[in-house]
Amino acid sequence: MAKLLIIDDDEVSARFFGEILTSMGHRVAALGSAVDAAEVVGEITPDLILMDLEMPEVDGTEATRRLKQIPEFNSIPVVILTAHSEVQAFDEVQAAGADGFLNKQSDRPTIERTIESALAGRRSG
Repeated sequence: MAKLLIIDDDEVSARFFGEILTSMGHRVAALGSAVDAAEVVGEITPDLILMDLEMPEVDGTEATRRLKQIPEFNSIPVVILTAHSEVQAFDEVQAAGADGFLNKQSDRPTIERTIESALAGRRSG
């Protein structure tokens, strides 16, 4: 069982992913904004972060970049959540340090594979 943090300003989306991840056996916390992400990550030390791409104030790309610059958070995998599937967005978040990219309309098997793959990468890395 892993500790996962969902950072998404859309409460419905956060609840949807939270229910799937909880049913997979993970413990899930949610945060509605990336503004205080570093503080919350430091408090709960998640094994993986699901980060919404489009949020007000601080978007997912910038929040990921900021977290990955903090040495103690650098090894925490970040999977970007988005309603878009643009290659440019994927390239930008990957350059910021994201470890995966997940469309919000993905089916459950895809969500499970993406999460397990990112967690496995952390365990082996």
